[in-house]
Amino acid sequence: MMDNIKNLFGNGAKAVQYNLQHVQLRLKSLQVSTKEVSAAVENLKDALPEIQAVGDDLKKETQKLEFKNKPHLARIDEAKKRIDDNLETINHTLSFKRKNKKNKA
Repeated sequence: MMDNIKNLFGNGAKAVQYNLQHVQLRLKSLQVSTKEVSAAVENLKDALPEIQAVGDDLKKETQKLEFKNKPHLARIDEAKKRIDDNLETINHTLSFKRKNKKNKA
């Protein structure tokens, strides 16, 4: 009976020891991960001014393109409006002629 109790406590002690080792390994892993995250954050902080510069350049280039294309787009809109008006006139004329032919027949 005493041997069984000694074995039980011995096995329990080993289990606790293994669990403690496991916890220590997890803590070390967490420590390494924390250092890696800190390094990544520092890298992002270092890269942020460059990213902002690229963003500003893109914004300027977009504004230039919009400014250059604005007159062209305005002319395109005017031409589209004229085309739509002419198509509407043609459709109206054609439908009026069809109605007159039907009424005469």
